[in-house]
Amino acid sequence: MKNIEKFSRDINEVFIKICRDTSIEITNSLEQLKEKLIKMHSKGLVKINHSVMELIVAKRLLLKGYEVDVERQIAEN
Repeated sequence: MKNIEKFSRDINEVFIKICRDTSIEITNSLEQLKEKLIKMHSKGLVKINHSVMELIVAKRLLLKGYEVDVERQIAEN
């Protein structure tokens, strides 16, 4: 199994588990984040552990009413 296929399978499994008790709005937001992480992984920018943590934290923040994005550059160096 290719690395991207394994990453996609694993991140989808986490996504399904964390979306079980959420509204459609939260689920849609998490799905967008998940897809962004998959694209970033295909470019070698993120790993699975970091991505799982980001989805879990994103869910908590979304439930509190925050707008969430992942791996966003804050300032130029």
